[in-house]
Amino acid sequence: MAAREGVSVVPPCPYAASWAERHPEEAAVRAVRAVRAVTEAARTRLAAEPERW
Repeated sequence: MAAREGVSVVPPCPYAASWAERHPEEAAVRAVRAVRAVTEAARTRLAAEPERW
């Protein structure tokens, strides 16, 4: 539905993100890249400010 409507979906769930990577025919490539970027940004911020989390 999201692809049909031209909307990107970024799943925050690691399971859903890994599923999207394994099923590019079902998940748009840009969504997979966005998941990677969001996940990496979260890891970087967590490492920089562990007391906030």
